Amino acid sequence: MTTLSATSRTESISDHARMVRRARQGLLIFIVFLIPLSLFGYWFNINHNDLPLNLPIMPLMFAPGLASILTRLLRREGFADVSFRRRDMKVGKTFLFAYGFPIIVGVAAYGFAFLTGLAKFEPPSMPLAVGSPLAKFAAGLALAATAGVLLSFPTSAGEEIGWRGYLLPRMIEARIPQPILVSSLVWGAWHLPVLFAGVYATGPSLWVSAIGLLITAVAVGAILAWLRLGTGSIWPCILLHATWNGLINAGFTLAVHNHVENMWVGETGIIVVVTLVMAALLLKNKLKPAQSLSS
Repeated sequence: MTTLSATSRTESISDHARMVRRARQGLLIFIVFLIPLSLFGYWFNINHNDLPLNLPIMPLMFAPGLASILTRLLRREGFADVSFRRRDMKVGKTFLFAYGFPIIVGVAAYGFAFLTGLAKFEPPSMPLAVGSPLAKFAAGLALAATAGVLLSFPTSAGEEIGWRGYLLPRMIEARIPQPILVSSLVWGAWHLPVLFAGVYATGPSLWVSAIGLLITAVAVGAILAWLRLGTGSIWPCILLHATWNGLINAGFTLAVHNHVENMWVGETGIIVVVTLVMAALLLKNKLKPAQSLSS
């Protein structure tokens, strides 16, 4: 009996070691694919930033997802653990949170900025939008919440299939310390080249924007990770990411006069960053799953 138990423990330790080793190998191959794909994405975004809609950023945002697909195909890992399931009731309820969270953050952060005079409310004219500035803002927000989110959905999927669909789970399996924090910092740092090139999330100070971007990535990355691990699905992550890009970067930010030169609002603005950190701290106990990784 003792011999059998010892043998079982040895086999268990051996299986665990193999899982960790395979996960680390997968991470290395993912990075090998990600680097050239991202370099092309940086070049394309910087040199073709005058293209309409999301075209300049498409190659870059698709890079993480494509890197993960190539890694899975090369290593014959399959795609089951990406967790594309969406019929689970828990996942369905999370969709409401994923869609509503950017709206709540936007109303809180931008509302505070407008009321305190840290940002000047000046919504752009929208097709078919008439009446007061508030009516124009409502029209712009409605467009961002519909067409903007739909337009952002494919590129957001490209990122989330790579970051939360592959990088985060493999970091957990590889026993990387603080995988949520590390994967979020990687995600944030990955954006820095286009920020310093002046084509993404720019502000009056690139260094302030860079710090704000990293803090934003940690706060939002933690929420996205909790959604992914708590529901076992990648869909809520994709929806939140798309809604954030559609509403914050377009709907709310475009209602600010000279928003490029405003350090308080925008994706890396101080008020938005502080609001996100507070939201992440408030949501930690509610969203953070008890288990380290859901299937």
